[in-house]
Amino acid sequence: MSCGVRKLSIGGLSPDVNNALIIAVLIAKQNYKTFISKKVGEEKGVWNFTLRDSPVDTINVTVWGSSDFIQNMYHVFNTGDVEGFNYLGSVISNVSLLFVKVEILNPRISFKQPGALDAVFCPAVTSPFQLHLQENRSNMLLYAEDDAECFRELLTIPTKASGDFLRLADVFSYGQAMKGEYVNLLVAVKSVSEIRNIRSKRDAKELICRHITVMDQSHLEFHITLWNEEIIQRSDSWRPRGTIIFFADVRLEWDNYRSAATANITARTVVTENPKTKEAIALRNYAKTAPIQPTAVLEYFAQNFVDANTINTVMTTAQILDKAYSRSSMSHFTALLYVCITHMDLDGSETVTTFKCSKCSQVLDDGRTCLNSECFTRGKRDLDNPLVTFNLRINLTDHRGTLFNCRLTSPVADEIFGCSAEQYVRMSSQEKTRLKWNLLLARCEARVLVLTTSPERPQPLVSLVACKLSKISSVASKLPFY
Repeated sequence: MSCGVRKLSIGGLSPDVNNALIIAVLIAKQNYKTFISKKVGEEKGVWNFTLRDSPVDTINVTVWGSSDFIQNMYHVFNTGDVEGFNYLGSVISNVSLLFVKVEILNPRISFKQPGALDAVFCPAVTSPFQLHLQENRSNMLLYAEDDAECFRELLTIPTKASGDFLRLADVFSYGQAMKGEYVNLLVAVKSVSEIRNIRSKRDAKELICRHITVMDQSHLEFHITLWNEEIIQRSDSWRPRGTIIFFADVRLEWDNYRSAATANITARTVVTENPKTKEAIALRNYAKTAPIQPTAVLEYFAQNFVDANTINTVMTTAQILDKAYSRSSMSHFTALLYVCITHMDLDGSETVTTFKCSKCSQVLDDGRTCLNSECFTRGKRDLDNPLVTFNLRINLTDHRGTLFNCRLTSPVADEIFGCSAEQYVRMSSQEKTRLKWNLLLARCEARVLVLTTSPERPQPLVSLVACKLSKISSVASKLPFY
């Protein structure tokens, strides 16, 4: 430690400190910016990042210097992968650690100004101060002492209260009303797209971005755009279903193409990967087996969120198709139909049954092998007693049109057919034909769940939740004209 330098915590800083040594972990890093200095006519740079030295204390830091100096600092120090260097820019160590030692000589410690641009476009922190580092006046060095490990836990603590986040279902319900608002989200990664190179409309500067899809227990698909270069690099290691993220202060947007709310990463955003909170643990357990494919999503909703007895909104097939293609913020809806079953291939060549793992109930592949990564039978053939369930497609027709390829699965199919899938498999061809004609072209009262269209799902999906034969007098009195 330099002569006259005091070791201080972030919480112990005050404006009258001239020389200080702060040991902290870098938790957020913004893109650097360069500009031409009006005083000297040279290219200068500025870079902002955020430090933390306790579960409570955080502070923003601004570094000023020449363009080369700022770019060198930016590329050397990274959240979660930090290399040490001194103020001349020479590398001291090539050891990758999670912690940095910041030695500030003759710093300028200023109060944050409410409403100032740096407060608006920097992460929300607990310290009332802002640290300013100047080239040739401050050192930023690798911290590799024995107590460095104690800082590791700070990377898994969100900068906001663990329960201070908005459910994705609430984001969708607010729609355009929250455009431009900053919110916190706790989500599981569903998919990570390729990095895209684009050109800024304002100054034609080349930028990179990446789109990710996330989910939580309330909604299974939400789109976030990453603009921060370091966060984009970190996202290379994010695993679908396996990575939980607490996003502090993402900005909500409205996507006209999707007709849905989305979010952008901004300079205010702090990303905490795999936080150690009870809410994150619950989401991680859910994400391991949550449905991702559209048909799995449909089945999940049908079995867990839909009570057939509450579906009383009578609609025609035309009304269902109009609503399904409307691209509203509604991802699914239910309806009561009075229809005839006009296609049901119980005795032909179409697939009618599906095999599921006897241990985890996940659908087996064509070789009857379980592919669920959480199942102890993964990669092995389930030869003991695989579960056999109905999984077929039928057409529903009324006076306004036809809904093609509606899903009919167990246990709804078992109730309609009056037999289990195991019993069906053992039937003769004549028995299967007789079963088919008991229902084909008969008037039915069908309650359905519909997944609406989206950019990723150009066709709606329809699944039967309940179905029973209906008297023609009942149909005539309740059937809508349109």
